[in-house]
Amino acid sequence: MPILRESISSLNPLDLISNFIISIDKYLSKRPSIVSAIFLTIFLNYKNLLNTPLDTLLYTFITIFLFIKIIKKFYDNIFEKYAAKLNYSFNMKNLILGLFLIIWTNGYFVFSDILNYRIKFRAKEIPYLNKNFFDKMIRVGLKSEADIRLIIIYVFLFITGIFYSLNSIYSFFFFYVLYKLSFFTLLNSIIPFSSFFALLNLDLLGKYNRYISNKKKSLGSGYMYPETGAMRIFLGSRRRYIFSVIFISSFLILIRYNANIYDSYVTSAIFAIIIFAFYLTNVEFDSIKKSVVK
Repeated sequence: MPILRESISSLNPLDLISNFIISIDKYLSKRPSIVSAIFLTIFLNYKNLLNTPLDTLLYTFITIFLFIKIIKKFYDNIFEKYAAKLNYSFNMKNLILGLFLIIWTNGYFVFSDILNYRIKFRAKEIPYLNKNFFDKMIRVGLKSEADIRLIIIYVFLFITGIFYSLNSIYSFFFFYVLYKLSFFTLLNSIIPFSSFFALLNLDLLGKYNRYISNKKKSLGSGYMYPETGAMRIFLGSRRRYIFSVIFISSFLILIRYNANIYDSYVTSAIFAIIIFAFYLTNVEFDSIKKSVVK
């Protein structure tokens, strides 16, 4: 006992906090879907959390939990042939950011990272296939993580449109929950949170990373900053990421103001094409002309 007391007293308070956070992260990492469903239930009902009936919270939790499981299984079936394995894992840094954002915005911004899968390739080369739409995309270059993440997002864009339409037609509780969840999930999937934090060159942030993320194996994912995978798309495919941000953000703005779903898709696509064409001609191609490297 004296030895135990001496060892505990010799630990730095920040080390104790770090070890405590690592222990929590280890425990929660074993149950990512349940933990995410719990916190998303709290986030979606944050404004009236204390006045929300327990059965409503329970139904919300079950709906979100089943949706996370089903959507993961759906993507697994899409990519299982393509030497790509998707893994949804819990990220403590994302949870901290989500808590901060929901409190700071008073419940108006819900952080959701359920599309932030860890992608592992089983083989370096993807075999030649020619059976369906996704096989053809692989043939023309779907060999990177950025490409797979873009497919995940665009498929989810279609799913969000379905829930938006169903919620507009039917006043069912679970349609509203799924629409709101898909809306914020899609929004967060195009925001490069990790780049925002990486740009902050602050001593406080450095100390935070030292005690939160210095043990990569213990923390599972080992990433220094909160992330949703958007920055990985930007690094892997800058131009397609820029087009996707314009298209998806304009689509979300339109459905936020109850625009027709068909008009939202068409208007967003036309707007994105025009802005992206302007960007290419005035930024990308113009910089190539002015470059001294030929």
